[in-house]
Amino acid sequence: VLPPPAPPAPFPIPPAHVSRIPAWSKGIEQAEGGYTKGNRQEINRNPGNIKYSSYTATLGATGKDAGNFCIFPDYATGMKALQQFLTDAANGLLVPYHSCTLRQFTKTYAMPPNDNYVNIVAKMINCSPDISIKELL
Repeated sequence: VLPPPAPPAPFPIPPAHVSRIPAWSKGIEQAEGGYTKGNRQEINRNPGNIKYSSYTATLGATGKDAGNFCIFPDYATGMKALQQFLTDAANGLLVPYHSCTLRQFTKTYAMPPNDNYVNIVAKMINCSPDISIKELL
């Protein structure tokens, strides 16, 4: 007597979606010069050199410096603010970044914009500079 046939294999479970926001934020931190002692990022505890606004105040900015860059109480708050900013931009909640590519985002975000900046960020995310930022969520 032969054993009964094995049941069909279940469909493979697709891998969980992984947001690229953490990698994107680290890419910006590197493109902005890296979080090193004595630079603006370190002094202001602002790894993305985010500019101050009423919006960034809701993300935890406690003030601004002479260049209008946010000051955060600590690095963790500054990084969390950068990641929320990127999430809101990718979700189309921030008008200047609505429906744009990583390259277009960078030309608005980075001052002065340059190809080296966007290439550093794209390499950290492991994607094309022409990816829609919605795809980074």
